[in-house]
Amino acid sequence: MEGGHEKIKLYYDVDDGVYFVGDQSITDRQTPSTYHSWICQAVAGHTETDPIDKNTCIRTIFADGHHVDNPIYYKKGNIPELAHKRDGYIESDPKAFYEWFNEKADKESQLRHLVRYAKGWSDNREYIDSSKSMPSGLILTILFTNDAIYRKDRDDIALKETLIKVQDTLKKNFVCFRPTVPDDEDLLSSYTQKEYFMKCLNDFVEDSKQALLEKNIRKSTELWRKHLGDRFPLGEDKDDSSLASVGLGALITPSTKPYSE
Repeated sequence: MEGGHEKIKLYYDVDDGVYFVGDQSITDRQTPSTYHSWICQAVAGHTETDPIDKNTCIRTIFADGHHVDNPIYYKKGNIPELAHKRDGYIESDPKAFYEWFNEKADKESQLRHLVRYAKGWSDNREYIDSSKSMPSGLILTILFTNDAIYRKDRDDIALKETLIKVQDTLKKNFVCFRPTVPDDEDLLSSYTQKEYFMKCLNDFVEDSKQALLEKNIRKSTELWRKHLGDRFPLGEDKDDSSLASVGLGALITPSTKPYSE
């Protein structure tokens, strides 16, 4: 135990694009499947688990649960094209998306916290039930960025209010448009588990509301951990009348705060 909390395990995934650069005539461009097979061969044998050839990338899985995704791009001009095994070549500019997000996060640093909570929630759900999938990290990043509610030092209230806003938005129209090229792409159009995701979202909303009403630190943190997993610290089993006023952020020490800088 450190600072009254259980030690927590940190996991991460890395996206590292692989770019093939060609001429304007694209005569030297291979099929997406060819590029995928090349990258699969390149990373095979570096870990005990065989790489996974997904539609959008090659995934290398490490023994401790970490993984590296290698999306593959062909670049013949200013805008790269993602080599998608199912859909062929799709204009996609991860650099532009990176700049879009960072411009917003530089103005409101709490946005980075909210997106990390969202991805931690997704990881935990898929750990609990790997047979069902949450929307991608890209989709969650866009949803939480578009509907972010900021409460400065109160990550708990900011997260609860953002979850409610995302829920309201998706109830009206279950879509998620990419903010960069191609900006008319609905990223949720191919997501097939809407009812599952909306139930997970509703459960998280309800438990976040209850967590903010709890005076017992252990009970409050248990409610957050149901959704965020054991990366979220477990508090002491004691009542704290100041909990509702100071927020959970004050109970998490820097050494056990995986969702912030």
